[in-house]
Amino acid sequence: MMILLLLLILCFGLGFENYSANEVHIFDTLNEEGGYLDNTDQLVEDIIFHIDLAVKLNKNDFEAHRMLAEVHLSMHSFEEAKLSGMRAFQLNPNDPRVTSVYGEALLRNHQVDEGIDFLLKAIREYNLSLIHISEPTRR
Repeated sequence: MMILLLLLILCFGLGFENYSANEVHIFDTLNEEGGYLDNTDQLVEDIIFHIDLAVKLNKNDFEAHRMLAEVHLSMHSFEEAKLSGMRAFQLNPNDPRVTSVYGEALLRNHQVDEGIDFLLKAIREYNLSLIHISEPTRR
């Protein structure tokens, strides 16, 4: 079981390091000069505000729920990540990005077996999508 968990961590890059809000790379945003904005608490608050707004405008936007789950994971708000991930999964259970973020949120909430199941599902979905993309077009 532990080897499987380590394999999943390597596959999905689930580092269990303690990142502060200023170290989170998910928030890399371009500035006017084409460089990246500094990751500040204000930038993080702005991002959360705008994703929350997107969710309020369209409660059925799985992508907004998925992004909110990613942000909450990065902020170590694991319960909120689980709730957003669960909603994204309810809306789109066949997207490996959704399945993997929900699986990671479950792991972070100590639901290890269920989290591993979702991460394995994401790996299978990802492999299926790669097979589909790489298939030659038939004429």
